[in-house]
Amino acid sequence: MPDIKSLARRSFITGALVTTGATIGWAFRKLQKRKTPTAQKQNIPDNAFSYDVSAYMKTDPNLLLYQFEKEFSLPFERVKSILLSPKGHYIVAGDRTIKTFSPDGIQQLELPLSRPPHCMSITETGLLWVGMGQYCEIYDLETLEKKFQTERFGEKSYLTSMAAHEDRIYIADAGKREMTVLDEESGKELFRFGKKSDLNPGFNVPSPYFDFVIGRDLKLHIANPGMLRVETYTMDGRFESSWGSPGMQPDAFCGCCNPVFINQLPDGEFITSEKGLTRLKVYSELGEFKGVVAGPEQMVEDEALAKRACGDCSKGSGFDITSDSNGNVITLDPFKQSLRVFSPLKKEA
Repeated sequence: MPDIKSLARRSFITGALVTTGATIGWAFRKLQKRKTPTAQKQNIPDNAFSYDVSAYMKTDPNLLLYQFEKEFSLPFERVKSILLSPKGHYIVAGDRTIKTFSPDGIQQLELPLSRPPHCMSITETGLLWVGMGQYCEIYDLETLEKKFQTERFGEKSYLTSMAAHEDRIYIADAGKREMTVLDEESGKELFRFGKKSDLNPGFNVPSPYFDFVIGRDLKLHIANPGMLRVETYTMDGRFESSWGSPGMQPDAFCGCCNPVFINQLPDGEFITSEKGLTRLKVYSELGEFKGVVAGPEQMVEDEALAKRACGDCSKGSGFDITSDSNGNVITLDPFKQSLRVFSPLKKEA
């Protein structure tokens, strides 16, 4: 009969083997459950976020196409979204309210809300649609009278951008990583798209930024931030093409998820906004880099924060953008709670 020491030794060895086997099995299952790496991680080296971004904190003056025009503070604790009214007034969403301002910064109207607004759009019929996270509220733009609200999109939804075209409302849902299309009159869902398929690359949205614009070409130009590019879709949701590439250089999109906002100028050029290494840039209708509206040194005073935000998407905040009929670029500063306007530099004859 084996002695007590032998039994204890065997029990210890057996327990160690079981524990080791369980640990290996757990590790294997964790590896099996890991999601397929995103395109951004496939294209960027593992040490990409350890790069010193100091060299990119200053903008080459030859790339600047705009100049600072004006700035005024906004009576918000947190600004979120901006658009222009048909009369040229600034409409700003933030906190639990929407406020309108004259071109010289004088507050005009205020619309109190029950929840924080995330995005807005004005329809051709004069309605103001407001994305409230998981549903939309609809108001008369002139009287601010509430007309109705949509059904909730679901617990995973996080509405971040919307635009109206004819009798439809297009909405970017960062939570579900999809585009949802509603009927303007009823608010009922017509269709949605964005899931990965043979005909669609799928949207990669690592942080709560998912923006798009309806272009002059009547196409949807959607920022796919985790893929570090802009994609073009037909109005019925068919993928057509993309432009943009990852990188720290001025013509590329940096960090884990950019661009975070996109807008189109009257002449067809696109304006993009990046967080982390904060940059507002100009691209042609075909996605060719043209120059810079404003660089990091003009946008963010805290350079240390900008550097940290390049590697951690939770550190940076996005500067929402819009533009007017003169080609001026208007942006919201989420750090200073202010509105800034940049005007095009006059071209030499």
